[in-house]
Amino acid sequence: MSKILEADINMLAKPFLKWAGGKGQLIDQIKERYPVELGGTITKYVEPFVGSGAVLFDILNSHDLTDVFIGDANIELINVYRAIKYYVEELIGELSCFENEYQEG
Repeated sequence: MSKILEADINMLAKPFLKWAGGKGQLIDQIKERYPVELGGTITKYVEPFVGSGAVLFDILNSHDLTDVFIGDANIELINVYRAIKYYVEELIGELSCFENEYQEG
């Protein structure tokens, strides 16, 4: 595991981007409507319009689920989530290159 990931292992997952129509500001009101069985008898979660993932990350941070499925009409956004899931080390490397180029001016 990379040192970057080791340092942040205990941090809660949060949305990594802003998204039009995002639900981040409404999360407290949305939480009130979560089913009481979530993480108990409900062990699967389907998010058809993930966007920035505000609800997804809130649920993942507070409930034990066995299966999670996300979707979105924007295939580029879904490809970002796939890159994070399957190629996180490579993605971190690429982002580090961008950061270095930016800092060097």
